[in-house]
Amino acid sequence: MATSMDHAATTAEAEPDGPAARRGVRPWTTVWILTLLYAVAYFDKRLITLLIDPIRATIGATDLQMSLLSGAAFVSFYVIFSFPIGWAVDRLSRRGIIFWGVASWSTFAALGGFARSFWQLLGSRFGVGAGEAALMPAAHSMIADLFPREKLSRALGIFTLGAFIGSALSFAIGGAMLSHFKRGATVDLPLVGALFPWQAVLLLASLPGIPLALLIFLVREPARSHGHAPRIGSGGGRAWFGRHKSFYALHFIGFSTLAIMTAGFSSWLPTHMMRSFGEPVARVGMLLAVFQLTVGPLGMLLVARTVDRMFKAGRLDIHMSFYVWGVLVLAAAGILVGLAPNATAAYVGVVLFDSLHGGFLPVAGAVLQLTTPSQFRGQATAIFFVFYNVMGQALGPIAVATSTDLLFGSDRMIGPAIALTCAIVGPVTALLLLRSRRPMRAALADAEGVAAAAATTGNQN
Repeated sequence: MATSMDHAATTAEAEPDGPAARRGVRPWTTVWILTLLYAVAYFDKRLITLLIDPIRATIGATDLQMSLLSGAAFVSFYVIFSFPIGWAVDRLSRRGIIFWGVASWSTFAALGGFARSFWQLLGSRFGVGAGEAALMPAAHSMIADLFPREKLSRALGIFTLGAFIGSALSFAIGGAMLSHFKRGATVDLPLVGALFPWQAVLLLASLPGIPLALLIFLVREPARSHGHAPRIGSGGGRAWFGRHKSFYALHFIGFSTLAIMTAGFSSWLPTHMMRSFGEPVARVGMLLAVFQLTVGPLGMLLVARTVDRMFKAGRLDIHMSFYVWGVLVLAAAGILVGLAPNATAAYVGVVLFDSLHGGFLPVAGAVLQLTTPSQFRGQATAIFFVFYNVMGQALGPIAVATSTDLLFGSDRMIGPAIALTCAIVGPVTALLLLRSRRPMRAALADAEGVAAAAATTGNQN
């Protein structure tokens, strides 16, 4: 994997495409820095899922409250800040937006280490969500201005590696730190004092994100590709989104429904392995980290490369068609994990799930950039991630927790709750994506016409 990615990066740097190269912007350098920052984001977001039981033991929270901390608390402020940030991404410095986003969410994540109640921890997660609202619209917009459309899924796939790296590091580092700190009832830190083990993990693991935010200034702001774009109707973005409302609705809801399954699965997987099979936290953290760093990235890059090649070959709706079937395989893998008779069978299901689930986000992001004129991409990406986070990141963990508490009536029944969520969500998502193919092709043709008109205007100027 490393060899093929290094070759791709070398080729791209040696033979860059478009205006970015002429202005001295190195596309793959930009992508790798954005990937690292995305890893920081996922690290801070996923770390709390490994700490659910230790937090419950000290603050007396229920599974439903913990699902709010790992999902809805993050999402609520993410949503509030997404719309103004999406507007700013289309107009202001994307590097500056990313810097302040990374610095702020890392600060709030570290402050969670001082929380001593559910409400204080809730406030910390609010801040993490607000900061992370900055990264995705700005990063997707920058990448779309750096790469031609037949390489876009691949570039966004490399960027999405950050999710796997961040998740893996949160499992590995968080699991190792928690296992080490649990040797005593509290942890004494210089200048801080006594903390519970989970508090020490949150504080120490989140602080490095603050200086890492400065890395974004090592790359230049890429030229925006809509410098000569024609006006799209009197309503601008509103007119464009209204014209293709069927596609955007099916895209936003379809991929966000898929995220209900993946977020519910990911949020409760470590707890399921520990409660249902008695797996120790260090072993769970290390195995899940290995899967995240091997199977996940390989599967995601293979999916992105396959979709790019099929799109180039003329399958214009392949971004939607691929996951019509992919989501059904994901559902089957989730059911296997939830109903597995032992830990070994569950880990087999995890490998199958990880091989497919990471590819859907770069594919969903790529088709959104392809079907949206450049001057509206920040807004389109922000709106998508509002849906993605509200439906997926918030409702996914809650769906599993609600089934556990209310339907099955036992905190030992997380596995069946995961299986039930996958069994319901999989077919619904497949139907939504199936219906999106025709309106997706219409939006793509319209966006290509806008791009051609912009190119003609630019040449004339």
